[in-house]
Amino acid sequence: MINFKKQIYLILLYFLINVSATVAQSTENILQRTDKHFLGGGKMVIWTPEFPLFLNKPGFWDHACLLDTKVEAIFTVTFLAENLKEVNLKLRGKEWLPSHLSLFYDKINNLDFEEERALLPEDVLISKFSIFNNSATAQKLHIFV
Repeated sequence: MINFKKQIYLILLYFLINVSATVAQSTENILQRTDKHFLGGGKMVIWTPEFPLFLNKPGFWDHACLLDTKVEAIFTVTFLAENLKEVNLKLRGKEWLPSHLSLFYDKINNLDFEEERALLPEDVLISKFSIFNNSATAQKLHIFV
């Protein structure tokens, strides 16, 4: 049989575990923004284009800074369909967290494109693409970086 003190301790422990999980999730929700785009890691590289011209394009078309030096067009990404025509991605929405920038593109030919941009602690800018095929048939894509 559990005595009264142990019951209170277990209830308090259960409460603390649930509250800490809720606080962590709400903190991420508080930090999430749709009006920001910059990435920084506190070392030598930052990606903070003042007036980004190509924020809606895949990859890092706009400049980054290495210390005090402006570095143009870090890398670009182009997708070509099987017929070798460019897949023109149009931005549907974006979400920013201090750790990364997520971009969501309109569906094209039953394909959903998502991009996650980040600056790694080693001062490396990366883009991770997730492509979801919503059709029953396989589709071929050519990717140029």
